[in-house]
Amino acid sequence: MDVAVALCVTVLLATVTSMAIAIVVTLIMCASVSVVSRMW
Repeated sequence: MDVAVALCVTVLLATVTSMAIAIVVTLIMCASVSVVSRMW
């Protein structure tokens, strides 16, 4: 049972981490696009 719980927690953490990374990357890309469009 402990192994299953540990596996679920690991998967949950991996999912949350990947989602956070995706959000940060999206924000950085949007900021870069807005900065470039302002420079033009």
